[in-house]
Amino acid sequence: MKRVLTLLCAVMLALLPLAGACAAGSPKNGFNIPEELKKIPAKASAVALPEGLPEPARVTEFSVSDAGRLTLQLDREVPKLVITEINFVDATENTIFSRKNTDSAVAHRTGNEDSIFNVYIYWSGDTGLTQEYNTWNGPLEFVRASLSDDADGADAEYTFREDGSLISEIRTVEDTKDRFVRTVTFAEDGKAESCTVSWRQAGFGGYVLDAEFTPDGKLTGMECRTDDATFILRSAALDAGDRAKMILRENCYDPISFDERIILNYKDISREALSFNTITDIPDAREDALKKAQGARIWVLTFGDFFDYEEYVYIAKDPLFIIKDKKAVPNSKAKDLNGDPIDFSAMPAVETPAFEAPRF
Repeated sequence: MKRVLTLLCAVMLALLPLAGACAAGSPKNGFNIPEELKKIPAKASAVALPEGLPEPARVTEFSVSDAGRLTLQLDREVPKLVITEINFVDATENTIFSRKNTDSAVAHRTGNEDSIFNVYIYWSGDTGLTQEYNTWNGPLEFVRASLSDDADGADAEYTFREDGSLISEIRTVEDTKDRFVRTVTFAEDGKAESCTVSWRQAGFGGYVLDAEFTPDGKLTGMECRTDDATFILRSAALDAGDRAKMILRENCYDPISFDERIILNYKDISREALSFNTITDIPDAREDALKKAQGARIWVLTFGDFFDYEEYVYIAKDPLFIIKDKKAVPNSKAKDLNGDPIDFSAMPAVETPAFEAPRF
């Protein structure tokens, strides 16, 4: 039940901007990256983090007894500790513990055994560094640490792993009409993994142009909603973790069709592609097929909205779209993992506005 609700929330959040939105217009000065955000950090060490960040605290003990008594122990005292409980029976989230300057907590469950618990550690009041844990998957697990700050005239948000290493830097520049967001993500070794640039009209509806790139300039994701185009390109590495592939599937308009196309067209590696799935009749991946698939990505290309759409699923090493004359256009040379050319002629024609792509 918890997993279903988690995925449902993710899907609804992903689809919400498309429902009833009217594509229109473009930014006043075109789809350009603001001058102060043109320099893309290639390493986490190049990101100017606020000074004086504390070492993260660790949860050393967490348990909930059959009687509903919750106990939590940290490895050291923190400025503020908050625990909330999500009760799906009455659809509420209640704070069951809140205390400053403490290293432990004792609280009592107010709902039934299916309740979910969130644990928040606040380091500099409610607006500073925050560590977050939850029990969506059963045991208490680290979700992320986050921090908001102002830097160079742009709002900045940072997310961290439990060991304090940087996951992402998110920079936002906006006015009353337009919003630009640049998101850079980093691997555990500190090297940049991707950069997403996003132009959106402030408020509901209006134009949307999001584009995700790898450091070597490959386009791995895109959402375009303007007067002339409406389509979404999503992808995940074949060897990515189950969560990334599961989110890719659940953000499809037709997840069942996603499974069917993977199994039908890429049977030899379908178990690898659907590793998060509970389907029992898909074959084990063959060793030679996995070697051939190294570096491949699962691609989903969607035209239209939830009520009237065409959706295509491929596994390919080639990017499906490339940048030409500052526009994203179909890659006429793209072939899938079977060696078959991607037939863009069978899809709706699409051409994005000209936009500035990031360079690391």
